[in-house]
Amino acid sequence: MAEARADRRAPARLAFAEHAGLALNDAKAAEETAHQAFHDPLTGLANRALFVDRLAQARTRASAVGDSVGVLFADLDGFKTVNDSLGHAAGDQLLIIVGQRLASVVGPTDTVARFGGDEFAILVEDVRQPIEIARMARLALDSLERVVDVDGREVFITASIGIAVGLDEPEDLLRNADLAMYEAKGQGKGRYEIFQSHMHEALSQRLELELDLKRAADRDQFVLHFQPIVEMETSTAIGVEALIRWMHPTQGLILPDRFIPIAEESGQIHALGRWVLWEACQRVVEWENTYGRLGLNVNISGAQLRQASLVREVAEILEATGLEPDRLTLEITESVLMEVSSSNTERLEALKKLGVQLAVDDFGTGYSSLQYLKRFPFDWLKIAKPFVDGVEASDSQARIARAIIDLAHGLEIEVIAEGVESRSQAAVLGEIGCLNGQGFHYSPPLPAEEIAAYLAAGSPAR
Repeated sequence: MAEARADRRAPARLAFAEHAGLALNDAKAAEETAHQAFHDPLTGLANRALFVDRLAQARTRASAVGDSVGVLFADLDGFKTVNDSLGHAAGDQLLIIVGQRLASVVGPTDTVARFGGDEFAILVEDVRQPIEIARMARLALDSLERVVDVDGREVFITASIGIAVGLDEPEDLLRNADLAMYEAKGQGKGRYEIFQSHMHEALSQRLELELDLKRAADRDQFVLHFQPIVEMETSTAIGVEALIRWMHPTQGLILPDRFIPIAEESGQIHALGRWVLWEACQRVVEWENTYGRLGLNVNISGAQLRQASLVREVAEILEATGLEPDRLTLEITESVLMEVSSSNTERLEALKKLGVQLAVDDFGTGYSSLQYLKRFPFDWLKIAKPFVDGVEASDSQARIARAIIDLAHGLEIEVIAEGVESRSQAAVLGEIGCLNGQGFHYSPPLPAEEIAAYLAAGSPAR
């Protein structure tokens, strides 16, 4: 009888086990679904929805005890370059590492989230003084600035961080932190800024300027100014650097540091760069019969260098305007060199094959090293103004300038000193081996008509 009862119970136990297993699987599935709904699938960090929910709860708790909450909004600098040069898999690996490093600097009650792309946010609870969250921002920046190994390649990356502290609505805090982050990028990247109320007005002005910029080309508001590059011993101009200016209808003359970053972010830099190159080449060719065979220097941005059609466009403009390739020097800043990928290196080499010359602009202000000078086929090195200032009054400053000049000459690279402001500076630079200069001692950047008059006068130094 006992055996019969056991036989009858077996199917029941089996059915119960099956139902329990199904229920457990359903629970696990529900848990996984919930996790996926509130976490970033790549890094495993909280996503925006979970972050905003936790921010709302933290705000309520902080309000009850008289504290504040803090939000850090971080955006990686130059992440697109990593994706473009190393591929999306490498970019994903880098994002995972960034998430891990940010998580390593927060407290147990804080939340790190990835909002998508290369945007991260940190929620800091129980903030009593803004300096507390500023310290965390510094720790976060320090953690990110260590070299990252991605697929066997060393990658250097920084972030711009915006900070907002208070008891505002969650979306307002996020917006304020975002505004502060853009302020940090505008101040040079790799840094943090704390939100201040004037940033709203700054953003409004920036958006208005971006809208005006889209219409500026059609309305012929861009002009070129030219600054002579001279042989210092004779003060004779050997070339000119073309510098774009924006004649805004209400704001007057706007310098490029205000609108070039906007043009880069909006994609307008490509059309703007073509216009500058075309206009400058035309001008120098027009001046040739009157003022001789001048060289022409034109700046190119990182966005232009990443453009696959750059070499073809340069070749077409040279052919159309009749400017010989060896008279054109394209200037690239050190910060752009840091972003150079294998495809960009090929582009630089293709420009050299075209006959164009290359220059390192503002040498010494970025991440300069012998490695970059050896790696790329540069013809010119432009010493940044901070290394020219004081050479006539300080032996140590003169020794630094001499070291840069000797380094360049050792690599068979010619040197131009930027920002020369006096006869005494020019004299010292000449004594330590720098043959060419550029700066207000010779001439400020001038409109085309005025630079023509300067050239006609025989390039007199002031």
